[in-house]
Amino acid sequence: AYTIEDTKHLIYDKKFPLAWSSQMFEQNYYFSCDDSYWSTRAECSDAQAVDCPTDRYYGGAKRCAQIQGSMFDMDGEFVQFGEVVSGGGHAMLVHGWNDEFVTKTGSKGGFIIKNSWHDQTYGTDPAGRGARGSHTVAYWMNEISQWDDKKICPGPLNPENWLSCVSMEAGPHGDIIHKKQPSKDDTYDITDTCLNQAWMDHMV
Repeated sequence: AYTIEDTKHLIYDKKFPLAWSSQMFEQNYYFSCDDSYWSTRAECSDAQAVDCPTDRYYGGAKRCAQIQGSMFDMDGEFVQFGEVVSGGGHAMLVHGWNDEFVTKTGSKGGFIIKNSWHDQTYGTDPAGRGARGSHTVAYWMNEISQWDDKKICPGPLNPENWLSCVSMEAGPHGDIIHKKQPSKDDTYDITDTCLNQAWMDHMV
């Protein structure tokens, strides 16, 4: 299968995940060198700065820092827009699709992919091979909310999931008990009330 519709038909007919290969790439991002933060970075030096793209507005800046980021975000979604730099290929499994799912960037519809990447950082560079994020199939199929999904796949490396959940009001289903802010000396178990594994490991 080489088209979206042919792939859907094949999954449906075979009732089995499909082996799938994809080009891997890095996404180019640009930041104004007039910005107070970026102006001090090596990426805005005379040797590394590049002309700002003309298809977006950069506050009137002429020179920009060019940063390459991954083709996926910490929410388990693949993203592609503007310029990309090819980085080889990778094999995965297609388990299904949802034409109604809307991504964080506003794209609608997509395949549900199972991958071998662990949801952790790789190597010694904290900025390289970062967390991929993951979700349940029920979440991708719009069958459960993002809140409920976090109880199964907490995604502790995604800053969006850093919730002090023991000190917040009950969630949409009212099943989180409000408790006092814990300290390392507290002895009660807050496992059932906290959605963030990294935060919980730090506090317990």
